[in-house]
Amino acid sequence: MTAAPRPVRAALAALLALGLALPGCAPTSEAPSTGAALRAERDQSRGLLERLRAEDRLVTDRALNRYVDEISARLERRRPPGAPRLRTFIVKDAAVNAFTTGAGYVFLTAGLIGAMENEAQFAFVTAHEIAHVDLGHVAQGARARQGAELGAALGAAVGGALLGVS
Repeated sequence: MTAAPRPVRAALAALLALGLALPGCAPTSEAPSTGAALRAERDQSRGLLERLRAEDRLVTDRALNRYVDEISARLERRRPPGAPRLRTFIVKDAAVNAFTTGAGYVFLTAGLIGAMENEAQFAFVTAHEIAHVDLGHVAQGARARQGAELGAALGAAVGGALLGVS
């Protein structure tokens, strides 16, 4: 059996990546982050950004940042009206990773950028993070964590009362 041509392998790899990525981005009926949730995301994002800058963990290469910003700008034009402005940052980290803290902030590691074979792969990963922002996944995760913390606190209080612990 002969190997598939390179473009076919690349297309199959992209489809596999999409299939693996989508289960983590299940559609929800909830609206994207608004109001207080968006302000909380923005505060969290700014706090992380300040910490990364203070620790000199952001890539400052102008040409590389401009390239990332140009690709991000093309993706931003496809976003829904009223979406928070996209801000992309490259973190000095060899790990292959990308993440968002919401409110339009997207962080990409230098390791991720180094592992990319082409611009389409980079755009795919960045668009995936933008989808988390636009679908309100950061706020949903925060609400889920708050619910779990409340459940744990209630469980501890009930358990303590049953055991006679105050």
